[in-house]
Amino acid sequence: MSEKYSRRGQLGSKKQPSKKIIILDTSALLAKYHLILPAINTEILTTPSVVEEVKDIENREALQLGLELSRIKPLEPSPKAQEKTYTEAKKHKLHGKLSSTDLDVAALALQLKQEGFDTLVITDDYALQKLLYSMGISFKPLRTRGIREAGRKPPGSHG
Repeated sequence: MSEKYSRRGQLGSKKQPSKKIIILDTSALLAKYHLILPAINTEILTTPSVVEEVKDIENREALQLGLELSRIKPLEPSPKAQEKTYTEAKKHKLHGKLSSTDLDVAALALQLKQEGFDTLVITDDYALQKLLYSMGISFKPLRTRGIREAGRKPPGSHG
């Protein structure tokens, strides 16, 4: 893992219950959501694979602005979280519907949830929403209605 995407010193303490972690997938980045979310008590994250999917100049510039202003930070999920996420995707027959980037987003969310952070993923991807729901991770659709289960708390959720 590149030092550029290391977690050391980048996230607040788990002891800060009011701090919310928001993880953006590619659709949320393309909507420039990282530039409009509140900065107070919120940490906005994504994965390096999501960053790599942003190709066009306009969105690349908006992403670069967000990075320069420390509005968004790319973090690589741990191999353990990636493995657990892939196993969960296979269990629910979603692995063929999810890209490796989708799996990275879910793995980062799982890892941070297991570390005690209040985590929310912003995504319009139905397969990713279903995976997050199955793992008890909160999500919010951006431009779509989301999966039917979105109106209920995910299993194991405390928020």
